[in-house]
Amino acid sequence: MSRKYILITIVIFVTVGAVLAGLYFVTKNDTSQTESEGEPQIFPFGKALENISDRLFRVFGESEKLDLVDTTSDQDKTGAGKTFGSGLLRELSTMSAVGAFATTTEGNNVSVFYVERETGHVYRTAIESLSKNRVTNTTIPGIQEALWGDGGESLIVRYVDENGVIKSFSGTIHISEKFDTAFQGSFLQDDITHIVASPTGTKIFTLFPFGKSTIGAISRFDNKEKKEVLVTPFPGWLAFWPSDDTLTLATKASGETWGSLYSIDAKTGAIDKLLSKINGLTALPSPDMKHILYSESADDFFATHIYDVSKRESLPFPLVTLPEKCVWSTMNPVLLYCGVPQTITQGIYPDLWYQGVASFSDAIWEINIETGAVDILAMLVESAKQNIDVVNPFLNEDETYFIFTNKNNNTLWSLKITP
Repeated sequence: MSRKYILITIVIFVTVGAVLAGLYFVTKNDTSQTESEGEPQIFPFGKALENISDRLFRVFGESEKLDLVDTTSDQDKTGAGKTFGSGLLRELSTMSAVGAFATTTEGNNVSVFYVERETGHVYRTAIESLSKNRVTNTTIPGIQEALWGDGGESLIVRYVDENGVIKSFSGTIHISEKFDTAFQGSFLQDDITHIVASPTGTKIFTLFPFGKSTIGAISRFDNKEKKEVLVTPFPGWLAFWPSDDTLTLATKASGETWGSLYSIDAKTGAIDKLLSKINGLTALPSPDMKHILYSESADDFFATHIYDVSKRESLPFPLVTLPEKCVWSTMNPVLLYCGVPQTITQGIYPDLWYQGVASFSDAIWEINIETGAVDILAMLVESAKQNIDVVNPFLNEDETYFIFTNKNNNTLWSLKITP
């Protein structure tokens, strides 16, 4: 595939309109943020149930064993998906999938583990052969989010029960052993609004309501050795864990209100404000915390920027995209791999995209923020003959594959980006 280098100058749009909500953040180190009251959600793509705002919070529920059905139905008789174009682009799952984890198995082959949304079964797909196996037979219907840790041995699945309560079940999976086994573990506390794993996958950071406050705590995947590092009177936060020692906390984004981004010292809980008063702010910190990719909403459109943390200055990003479509390289932290919309219709972003009203047809690009060079890796619509809206991208350990979900149907894909 030929590679083209282009450099596009982005005009930073003038922010218009009245500010709908201020942000107020209260900790022992910072009192600079206010936020309009809002109901916690599992993730920023809309509420799981219409009546979720009417439920009562049960914060410290008893840990309990998963009382669900173990099935032994036949394995899927079809392959995982298809190979497209020159063979670099592959569909790994024809089913709706949540959560994914890549690991190198026997013979230096890369396999991707993921959870089927409808049943909660865990599957493994080998990228090169597209062979597919079911790993667990424990049925947990309606999974909305899955989080991997401990090298793929720990898994948290999240769903909303019939009473509108957010449930988070943490269990263990022995991915190196025989397939079609039970998924065993116990529930974490109810109504955890957000969970993120540490870069090493050994710990989790959880946000959950307690009375009129929101608590942020660090623990192991089984919720043991918990340490509270954050107390704020406002809900509606999204956390990232870019480096072992640093977490970041962002307000849930809307193009109709200001957003802010803070860093949190994972050991001491110390707070530092990174970005503030940016309409529609969504952000993606680099693994070394030296740069932040972020988007800003204005004039029924949005612009993308790079923020230099040490210099405290922003520069235009050479392409227009949302940070949720990007992943930083950990081997070379000046490199970004992004799904980039080929066309963008006017509207309030990221709201329209979160709500599913707007959808994009993306190309995959490599961007070097140090040199400004951009390199197109794949035009997805040309290769796959369908529109693919990239979300939840990540790289495997040696960064040979860009793995992502198609937001249009929640199928899982991979693109080989290095030989």
